Amino acid sequence: MLRVRPSANQSSSHRHALDAESERQLVRIWWTTPCSLRQLAREFRVSHMTVYRLVQTAARPQ
Repeated sequence: MLRVRPSANQSSSHRHALDAESERQLVRIWWTTPCSLRQLAREFRVSHMTVYRLVQTAARPQ
């Protein structure tokens, strides 16, 4: 199996973890604007499945 080492400016994981504030902001934007999951994923540099999971588990902000 061929293994490729990441370059110095590239992490070994493609995941970009969101902090709690970013998660709250993402969910708020989802509920208050007509953004798609993919648009939010690009904006926050995460996968669209990450966005999907967040909006499925988060309550609608008051």
